Amino acid sequence: MASTGAQQYRDLSDVQKENAQILLQVGKNLNAPQVAMEAIICAGMGESSLGADPSTYQPNSAGYWGVLQGGSGQNGSARNFPDAHNTVGMARHFFQGGLGFQAGGAIALAHGGETDPGTIATKVEASGEPGSYYGQYQQLAQGLIVLFHDGFLTSKSIITQVEGIAKAGAGDILSVGGDVLGAAGSVAESIAGDIINDVWGLIGPEVEKAALYVVLAIAGVWLIAEGVGRLTGVGNPVSAAARAGGRVVKGAAVGAAA
Repeated sequence: MASTGAQQYRDLSDVQKENAQILLQVGKNLNAPQVAMEAIICAGMGESSLGADPSTYQPNSAGYWGVLQGGSGQNGSARNFPDAHNTVGMARHFFQGGLGFQAGGAIALAHGGETDPGTIATKVEASGEPGSYYGQYQQLAQGLIVLFHDGFLTSKSIITQVEGIAKAGAGDILSVGGDVLGAAGSVAESIAGDIINDVWGLIGPEVEKAALYVVLAIAGVWLIAEGVGRLTGVGNPVSAAARAGGRVVKGAAVGAAA
């Protein structure tokens, strides 16, 4: 059976993953402890479903908006975040406190010995909700943090890895055009995304990462072949093979999870 975190991950949209990437990148830049990183994902889910709530960017009855619900200056709230899309600014203050984010911020609470991300989230948000309201997303947060550190959280981060692999092996061949990179990224994203969605949380993370790195290597080979094919006019001889290889990796990973 898949874990709760795995099922929650499957249900995330690209927008939610991109917002998670923003929150975690701010935390990384601030050297936030693990529990503070978990707390900001829990808060983002509890406050706005990481931006998926249709009302995220409209002030609520108390005047709060945005992924982490900062004050808009409307409906009696402080005008701390006049731009509802200032997710970076809200994240920074969630971690460090100030501009409506309480208890000195998540980093201070973590350094002070608080070990529960749900408790940190409710103290910083000062929402009045029990810690469990946010803590229900801890498994999801832990999974997203692993994906973030490994570069697999969003399609953009996957494509960046594919480009790096291909550039290391192909050099100037990639100058044939950005559309080649986009196509290769699409191959990698579709295959890697399937593996994450079907396998994440079912088998050990090291096995999952090994499968994903094989997919990235396959996509890198595909990209090199595409560049050569366009330069020579003979087409891409490994396109079908690359996709088939990805399916084999996925099948093996799913088999290991059975």
